Amino acid sequence: MKKILPLLGFIYLLTITAFTQNLSLSTSSGAMNNGDTLAIYGDSTTITMKSHILVTNNNTVSIPVKVKKIENYIVAGSQNYFCWSACYSPSIYVSPDSIIINAGATINNFDGDYVTNSTIGVTTITYVFFNNEDPNDTVSVVVEYHVTGVGIKEAKTKEIKFSNPYPNPSDNFTSFDYLLPKTTKYSKIVIRNILGTVVKEVKIFNKKGNIKLSTEELTDGIYFYSIIVDDNIFITKRLIVRH
Repeated sequence: MKKILPLLGFIYLLTITAFTQNLSLSTSSGAMNNGDTLAIYGDSTTITMKSHILVTNNNTVSIPVKVKKIENYIVAGSQNYFCWSACYSPSIYVSPDSIIINAGATINNFDGDYVTNSTIGVTTITYVFFNNEDPNDTVSVVVEYHVTGVGIKEAKTKEIKFSNPYPNPSDNFTSFDYLLPKTTKYSKIVIRNILGTVVKEVKIFNKKGNIKLSTEELTDGIYFYSIIVDDNIFITKRLIVRH
């Protein structure tokens, strides 16, 4: 038993280390948690919408950082690209170049650019910042680009109430409490892995209540769940599965 306990402690330490992050994100409004959602609003007259993210290295040594974009949901007719050490074409999903962020430093090199082309809807993109020498050392933000018609308010968005998943991290299941507008015709929860691949979809049949979602078949890791109401993504957040 004396030999087993140190081994279990070592395994536990490795589990914690696997989820340790040396990078953190913020905006001009303040710090963000890993996996937070940033919503940006515009109307059909807006040409380009921008998400400006600051990246901080909390480690005691310099870190070479790259960026990856994951297109969770793209409104047809729109375009998007991002700038890191340079501004890349829409077809680039992982930055070719790293930026060295010194220990304790914060840089403001990142911009996510969304060209609306006057298309109405909500495009959702996840930007993942990662240590090029340790791909497990990552931090991410989900950006929602909301484009409405001229003068249209985001009233429906405000009517949607969706709790954070509990428990999170999830073992075999997680639950949500929710309230949807009475005019809702169709809604579902979509779960994607870190690469943006859909791994699970669950339809929501009632306008309010609780939904219990099984995660037993999912492997351990970080996922992103989206709440889709009438073909629009209104919420995208992070879900951790740890069996």
